[in-house]
Amino acid sequence: MIDESNSHDGQGSSTCASSKLSTKTRNDLKWDAHKDEIYQIYVGQNNTLRETMQAIEGKYRFKARCVNFHLRVPQINHADKCCLQ
Repeated sequence: MIDESNSHDGQGSSTCASSKLSTKTRNDLKWDAHKDEIYQIYVGQNNTLRETMQAIEGKYRFKARCVNFHLRVPQINHADKCCLQ
């Protein structure tokens, strides 16, 4: 689940239009915005899922549960079970 307490777009601005979108649509947009960088950090830099999650949260204040990374980013190795540690 994505932390909805930070409703800005990661660039310090909020839009009135985003408040009219459903929660699912807003979450999908957030994931889409970060998916390429998640892939680059995880696969391109050969980081663990935990390290990837920490990097994304630190840079964008985008916090999601481990299971959501597994569901939303198909390249995540299912053997990388950071949420079980």
